[in-house]
Amino acid sequence: MSSATQPPANNSDPLYDVEQAGQYLGRGARFVRRLVHEKRITFVRMGGRIRIRRSTLDAFLAAHTRPAERTGPPADKGPIPPAKYVRKLTTEAAPSGRTVHAERSEPVASSAPVTPGKADTENTGPAAG
Repeated sequence: MSSATQPPANNSDPLYDVEQAGQYLGRGARFVRRLVHEKRITFVRMGGRIRIRRSTLDAFLAAHTRPAERTGPPADKGPIPPAKYVRKLTTEAAPSGRTVHAERSEPVASSAPVTPGKADTENTGPAAG
């Protein structure tokens, strides 16, 4: 065979098998097989095996890359507004005699703003008897 009939070696755009393509995308082989099955990505079938060009994977990544919505620090939303209801954990006896832990929403008596990270400690333990 002369060199004129052989296709040139294309090492700049290698063919990956399904496992290698999954590693390149940072996903598993099953994800790549699903893309092939749904015909969402072009592929080459050689001897019953699926091969995918790196340029195809790069194009897939580029098509599914989204720009950042916000580039600066998060906006200050100000203080947390006062809560209308407070969730409290209560312990009660059910009709069957078993102890039941329930969460209830009760109206807040004061209009003071709620501090994030501080739990309401009133009436959260078992009832004293």
